[in-house]
Amino acid sequence: MAETGFWDRPEQAREIIAEGNRLKNIFTPIVAFRKRLDDLQAMVDLIQEGEEKDVADYAKEAATTATAMLADLDKLEIESFLT
Repeated sequence: MAETGFWDRPEQAREIIAEGNRLKNIFTPIVAFRKRLDDLQAMVDLIQEGEEKDVADYAKEAATTATAMLADLDKLEIESFLT
């Protein structure tokens, strides 16, 4: 969009912006899910390395997070088929 002459063709510029927004709407939830997956992996690592008193708390939080992520994964899967 910062390219010289980009706005000289407004219709083409709008199409490019619309395509960029469409792709952003597709990939943003996937990137966010991946971050949550990385956070869950960090929790699992803490469970494996943690002291016994901490393990129960981390395990409970990891289980809750994983359960919520399953629903999100189902939603992402459906959205991927629709796009």
